[in-house]
Amino acid sequence: MATTYKLEEIKRGDKGNSVLLLQEILKSREQYKGELDKQFGPATEKAVIDYQTARIKMGAKLGNADGIVGPKTWNDLLALSKA
Repeated sequence: MATTYKLEEIKRGDKGNSVLLLQEILKSREQYKGELDKQFGPATEKAVIDYQTARIKMGAKLGNADGIVGPKTWNDLLALSKA
């Protein structure tokens, strides 16, 4: 049976399983060095901004590197995870 997630927009101050998934993906890419703690704090925000900045420079259409993980950033993160 497959597990599905509802991937809502997350940002600094948020908590929960969506943040944990984000941290795990970023850690697997060596972009996040913090604890897997389900807390979207400064370290997670910095990792997201660094990720967004790098991907935008590569041509990804993510909008701004704002540290907010919305649909465009989620889609980019998950698409790269499958590759």
